[in-house]
Amino acid sequence: WPAVLAFVAMRFGAAFREHPEFTAVSTGLMRVAIAFFSLEFIHAACRSGGLAELVGVSPSVAHYVRKKVNRLEIVGLPVAAAVVLMHNPEETDCLCPVERALFVVACGILARFCHQMLRTRSPLVKDLVARKPGGWFAKLRPAVYVAVVGMPVTFAVLSVIGYHVTALHLMVKAEATVWLGVLVVAARLLVTTSLRLHSRALKQAALRKRAAERAEAAAMPADVAAAVGVRNEVKADSEAEDLGRLSEQSRRLVGTLAGLVFFAGLYVIWADVLPAVSVLSEVEAYPVTGANGESRSVTWAGLLAAVVAAVVAVTATRNLPGLLEFSVLKRVGLDKSVCYAVTTILSYVLAMVGILVVGSLVGLSWGNLQWLAAGLSVGLGFGLQEIFANFISGLLILVEQPVRVGDVVTIDDVTGVVSKVRIRATTITNWDRKEYIVPNKEFITGRLLNWTLSDPTNRLVIPVGVAYGSDTERVREVLLEILDANEEVLKDPAPLVTFEELGDSSLNFTVRCFLPKLDNRLATQHALLTQIHKRFGEEGIEIPFPQRDLNVRHLPAEVLGGAEDPYAGPGEFDLRAAS
Repeated sequence: WPAVLAFVAMRFGAAFREHPEFTAVSTGLMRVAIAFFSLEFIHAACRSGGLAELVGVSPSVAHYVRKKVNRLEIVGLPVAAAVVLMHNPEETDCLCPVERALFVVACGILARFCHQMLRTRSPLVKDLVARKPGGWFAKLRPAVYVAVVGMPVTFAVLSVIGYHVTALHLMVKAEATVWLGVLVVAARLLVTTSLRLHSRALKQAALRKRAAERAEAAAMPADVAAAVGVRNEVKADSEAEDLGRLSEQSRRLVGTLAGLVFFAGLYVIWADVLPAVSVLSEVEAYPVTGANGESRSVTWAGLLAAVVAAVVAVTATRNLPGLLEFSVLKRVGLDKSVCYAVTTILSYVLAMVGILVVGSLVGLSWGNLQWLAAGLSVGLGFGLQEIFANFISGLLILVEQPVRVGDVVTIDDVTGVVSKVRIRATTITNWDRKEYIVPNKEFITGRLLNWTLSDPTNRLVIPVGVAYGSDTERVREVLLEILDANEEVLKDPAPLVTFEELGDSSLNFTVRCFLPKLDNRLATQHALLTQIHKRFGEEGIEIPFPQRDLNVRHLPAEVLGGAEDPYAGPGEFDLRAAS
């Protein structure tokens, strides 16, 4: 039906283009069609199982809003249509009393609708307050109620006292403001719901992965499972923390952007009604002299724009990289380290652009900042060279990526997972879940062992000793059979068993094999040692104890002070005398 009204309005205006009164009727029909479409959209979205419930609106609130909007369509829309169709903008001196009376009635219907929506016992108000008890709506609800309900009452009063055209103009502005708010809220709910569904999918995938790792660890012995599970738990906790942080950043950014769009729309709607706003662009705040001697003025509108730009820059720097990683980079399947590098560099770029834009708006140019750059360079050369070196090293780490988030590294006898790469330092979480803070310069200028940089394949070395007299060829065959039977041991490169040393009490062999990844290193070592012990027992191959020759002698009598050793006897050890 709104489409039918819009079509009739377009054809009516085209047919009677030369008659102003009919053109006004065409414009009125189009406004009625737009209002009808907006109300019908809300009415349809609030149906059971509809769009409102999908984006998180409770069924009781959706049913309440649907019922009230339906009544507004039946009662209020015909009255508003009559007012619009009776109004002729060309006749401002003699207004029809019926039109004015119908306008007052329409304002009363609208005021009643706003009252029913915002009264204390309204399900909509109860739901909004329950969602955020300490939010701005819960604190300012009385003021919001007075402003929203009082607006149509004010328009009715203006019409009665003789300012009917002004009241109509303000009503159109208020209607545009309401629909702007509805559109912004609807868009925010849709985007937030999409982000929430994506976050739920990522969490479910992480839970499935974690459950599989725990099931794999449950089949291992307790001590090995504990050792293997430490790294998996550290990575899982880090991923869960990152996911929560990215989700929260995305929601904050969406909320901030929605607020900025709403206020920008308010400015566009009400700029011609509030001339004081446009005057701000003509009032000088202070003069500015450039580096070349040219002077210009910074207006209050420029300062207001600088404040808005600063808010946008801070919000974008904190949250836009997280939204990009959460909604785009993770969807395309990029590695976590690449996502981290892209978002970190993007945050630096956004911060720099924000500083330049705000500086330009407040009158700061590069010519005015040259002395500051010169002083900063001197300071870097003396007292801040370590901080500057760590900052540049951090950028090199992000670009060159010798160390990535999630890598297993060893530095200064500390082995752990790289969890964060910051401006000054990098955080390594070791197997005891302690965070080890390393300056970035150490990764660039020092020596570092990265277990998972370009190839996760790693070598496992196991020393094995057998008793003298054992068949060394058979020992080697048994060890190779054990390695061949283990699924974790790679066939290429092939495992190697070598007889390397004639030890003090054993014949020493060394088992060398390659594993495809670092995750099951301890579990594979445990399985191989267990199988070696079992097979050696079955083959009769002895694993010897360390052998030591102990020579015991009796001490002379003079050492004992001339007394005979009362504990010494044939074939007995004199331990007390020896001690």
